[in-house]
Amino acid sequence: MKLMGERKNMFGQKGKQLCLSLSIAALGFLSACSNNAGNNFITNDGVAQAPLDLNKAKEKSADSQVTSLNNNPLGADSVKQSINQTDIKKAIHRYRLRAKIDTGTQQIIGADLNGDAIAEGLVLFKGDEWCISTGCTLVIFSKGPNGFREMTQIKRVKGPVHVAQKFTNGWRDLIVRTGNAGIGEYFVPLKFKGNYPQNATTISEKLAFVPDRSELLFQAETKQALQTQ
Repeated sequence: MKLMGERKNMFGQKGKQLCLSLSIAALGFLSACSNNAGNNFITNDGVAQAPLDLNKAKEKSADSQVTSLNNNPLGADSVKQSINQTDIKKAIHRYRLRAKIDTGTQQIIGADLNGDAIAEGLVLFKGDEWCISTGCTLVIFSKGPNGFREMTQIKRVKGPVHVAQKFTNGWRDLIVRTGNAGIGEYFVPLKFKGNYPQNATTISEKLAFVPDRSELLFQAETKQALQTQ
């Protein structure tokens, strides 16, 4: 009986030691898993991979967005669009016939001014019969089912010509330079009020700078007398 009691006591002590060893091993395993979870995850193929750092991902996304905005003056898609050159040149020819001016040159650009994804044709005419000291004639053609038609003509316009972010009555403001050495040269906003103004020198609101993040449509012919920002 005494021998059996000693054996039972011996097995009991070994059992306790085994349980204690298993507990320590389990705690070590759980600790390792916890530390590992912060650095890796297991994919379906059993390969440990570094997890996505959400904070860094957000920072990267924000940086990409800032870069995109900085690369685009309007913070969105450019308003400039290609237009059918055959159609716009037909409209220019008809306009020249009505104006009875067949001399001079012109610059042509397409731009979506009212956000309908259909570009208007902007034509800046140059030459002695189109220009005086305060500027030249800018004509805007709208696109219809039968091609381009004259929408408005704006006199006394010099480059640079910009399109602004701001809308007035559903159309983007145009920023143009006008004036001469006698009255001074300055920028004015052309705002849509049923149509664009027909004479840039009649605009009382004068701008010292082109509004920030405006988009350039036509370059200046000569060195600017005014700064842009």
